[in-house]
Amino acid sequence: LLSRFRVLSDNVKMDVRAWGGKRVRIVRPYPFAFATFAKARWVGRPVIDVYHEEFGSYPKSYYESAINEGRILVSGKQVSCEYKIKGGDELTHTVHRHEPAVAVSDEASLSSLVDSERTQKKEELKSSALIKVIYEDNDVIVVDKPATLPIHPCGGYNFNSLFHILAEQDPNLKGRLHTVHRLDRLTSGVTIVAKSTHVAKSLGKCISDREHCHKTYIARVKGRFPLGIPTKLSRLSAICRKEDSKDGLGGGGTEDAGSSCDQQKQAPCQFGELVDIPGSLVNESSRGKGNKNNTTPALGFWITDGLGIIHGDATVSDVFESRQNMKKLLGQEKSLTHQPEDLETNMEGRQTNDLTSSTNAEVRSEQRWFHLACPCRVASHKNGICEAGDFSHLSKSEAEDKKFGIKAAQTSFAVIDYDTETDSTIVLAKPVTGRTHQIRLHLEYLGHPIANDPNYGGDIWYGDPAGAAACQDAKEKMDEMDLMAGSQEPGCKIATNTLSSSFVQRPKDATSTDVPATEAEVQNAALQVRDKGETLLSFIKKTCVWCARSRGGDRVLFEFLVRSQGIWLHAFEYKVIGGNGELLKYRSDPPTWICLR
Repeated sequence: LLSRFRVLSDNVKMDVRAWGGKRVRIVRPYPFAFATFAKARWVGRPVIDVYHEEFGSYPKSYYESAINEGRILVSGKQVSCEYKIKGGDELTHTVHRHEPAVAVSDEASLSSLVDSERTQKKEELKSSALIKVIYEDNDVIVVDKPATLPIHPCGGYNFNSLFHILAEQDPNLKGRLHTVHRLDRLTSGVTIVAKSTHVAKSLGKCISDREHCHKTYIARVKGRFPLGIPTKLSRLSAICRKEDSKDGLGGGGTEDAGSSCDQQKQAPCQFGELVDIPGSLVNESSRGKGNKNNTTPALGFWITDGLGIIHGDATVSDVFESRQNMKKLLGQEKSLTHQPEDLETNMEGRQTNDLTSSTNAEVRSEQRWFHLACPCRVASHKNGICEAGDFSHLSKSEAEDKKFGIKAAQTSFAVIDYDTETDSTIVLAKPVTGRTHQIRLHLEYLGHPIANDPNYGGDIWYGDPAGAAACQDAKEKMDEMDLMAGSQEPGCKIATNTLSSSFVQRPKDATSTDVPATEAEVQNAALQVRDKGETLLSFIKKTCVWCARSRGGDRVLFEFLVRSQGIWLHAFEYKVIGGNGELLKYRSDPPTWICLR
C-alpha cells in the first residue's frame, strides 16, 4: 500500500504555551488530504462501502455527503457513491485536520512564573529550542525526546512529531532525517536520528545486532521491586559443565557461591532462550513453547552481582536491599556525554551489566541484578496490544503464527531508589532483546508495572493528585465550553442558530478528535449550505465537526491535561559499536520524576 499525505495550506500556525511548568506545542487546525492507492481487496467494491467499512472514523452518512460534495475524490475526479474501485485508483479525502498537543522540552525557569510573566515570555518561548540536542555531527543528531511526542508522523500526529519539529528548529535538516530506532510516543529519552539513509541502515543494523548495542532505561514502578514477583515464577539454574561441578549435577546442581565452578557458571539464558551446552543439564521445566525455528523461549529468573557473577543463594529481597542511588552508580561522570570508548571496555560493560565502565568495582559487586527471561507476543496488531508470560495454553499453530507468534525476551533490572510516600521504586532496566513494549510488559508480568502506565497495569495519575485534579478541572472546563454558544476557531464559523444543540454537544468523555463523529453531529453539519462561490476548503472548515467540539482557543490544552502526559520510562543511555569498531555512548540527563539522593 502506497500512502501519501498533502497539506493544502502554506499557512499552518504553531504555538508553544507554558502550562504548569511544562511547554506544550499546539498546531492550529489546517486543511489536509489523506491519499492512498487502492488495495487489491478494494477493487470492484463501491467507494462508499470501502470508506465506511475500512476507515470508519465517521458514520456512513458523512461519507455519502463527502463523496457527493467532492471531499472524497477518485484519481482527482468526483464520482458517485456507487463507483466501483479499479486497480491503480488513488483515493483522496480532504479534511480539516486537528492534531493533539504534545509536550516539548521543559523550561525549568518557567515553572514559577505567574500568568503575566508567561505572557511576557511568549516570544522567548517561541524562539527557544523545543527539543534538547545531546549530540550532533555530520552523520547523526541525538536528542532527548520528550514523552507524548511521536518520532515521525503517524496516526493523528503530523507537524507535532519529532522529525517535523527538528526540521523547524534547524531548516538544514528538512528532508534529511531518517529513523535509526524507535521509542514509544509516551516514552522519553535518548533518540538517535540519522542524516542519511546509509547511516540509518548502518546504525540500525548495529542496534538490531544485540552484540553491538547496549541500552539502559530508567523506570518508576509500583511497590518494592522485585518483592511482588509471581510465586509461580521459577529460578533458572546456571549452566555449569559436568566436569567442572563437584557433584556432577551440572546446570541442575547447587548454585552456592562457594562451589568450585561458581565464577565459571554461565547464565542460563542468552537473549531470552535457554542455553544448551554439550555436557550440561538444563532444567526442562523452564522451557517455554518453542517456535518453528526450534528455539526455546525461557520463562524464569536468576540473580547476579554487577560483575556478572551468579549468586544462586541471593533472594529478591537482596535485590531490593542492594539498591544504589544514581550518583553513586554514575560516579563523577557528566550526565550528558558522547564519547568513544574502546571495544574491550564496552564488552566488559555488557557482560557485567555495569552502567558505566568507570563505576567502582566495589559498588558493582554489591549491586544485585534481577534477570528475567519471559516470552512476549503481539496479541493484536490492530489495537497495539501485547502480552508477556506463560503461553503454554496456546496451540502450536498460534505459537508459530508470524503475526502473533511467541518471541523470546530478556531484561535485566537493578534497584536505584525507593519512595515510601508513593510506594514506588526507581529501577534500571536493560533490555537484552528488543520486543515491542518489552520493558513495560516484563514489569507488568513481575507485578511491578510502570506506576503511571495505564495500558499495562499502572494508574495514569499514580502519586500525582495535582495531575488528577487538573484532569478533572479540564473535563469540567470542556463541559462548560460544550454548553456555550459562541465563536469557533478562526475560519471555522458555525451558524449555531440554525443547528440543533446536539451539533455542539460533545459525546461523553470525548476530546476533539479521539471519538468518531456521531450521526447527530454529521446530520446537523449537513444542514449547512455551501455558499455560491465558496471554495471547497472554506466549506470544509465551516462544517468541521471537530471545530464544533473545540470551542475556545484553549480547548486543545484542556485535552492535553486529560490524556497521559507520558509514562515513567526513560531511555537513559545507548552504547553502540559502529562499523569501524568505535563505541559511541549517548546519555541524557536523568528524568525529573526520579529523586537523586
